[in-house]
Amino acid sequence: MLKVRDVMSVNVETLNPDDDLDLASMLMRLDRLHHLPVVEGDQLLGIISDRDVLSAQRSRFLETNKNKSRRFNMGIKAKEAMTSQVDTISPEASAVEAAQMLREKGYGCLPVVDDGRVVGIVTPTDFLGLVVELLLA
Repeated sequence: MLKVRDVMSVNVETLNPDDDLDLASMLMRLDRLHHLPVVEGDQLLGIISDRDVLSAQRSRFLETNKNKSRRFNMGIKAKEAMTSQVDTISPEASAVEAAQMLREKGYGCLPVVDDGRVVGIVTPTDFLGLVVELLLA
């Protein structure tokens, strides 16, 4: 039986709670990410998505000037825009359980936590990669 550790992404980019949205936006754009866990030390505090970044930007300004946008983003901290109530999963849980949580709850990601520490992240894209591997086998 496949476990979450078998399908999760392990090289997870994270943010500190006081990192700003400009950094979040840059990491998401450069690494083609949609979610960044917000951690303090090893502890998961929340998650920030590309939608959270856009929502925070829209709610605080209406101008489209790129330089003004970057300066504005520097004033918003990750802890102000993140979702703090986050479901997590263990790396030892079944991959089926993770897939069902993603599907049933409509999540774009599920942080993988072991002893309170973020050790990975699992997304629908991880499962799509698994399907492709199985189809090619």
